Amino acid sequence: MLCWCCGKAQMVKEFKLGFGWFKCPKCGATHTEAPKRKSSKKRVKK
Repeated sequence: MLCWCCGKAQMVKEFKLGFGWFKCPKCGATHTEAPKRKSSKKRVKK
């Protein structure tokens, strides 16, 4: 994915910041990919 700040470089995974964090090698901007929550409600089919 392209950097949201400079838009020139591909963001790389940064494990030092934690799980799901990405960092731009050019400008140093960081971005996190929040995991999507699964719906706890069960759908009942009749």
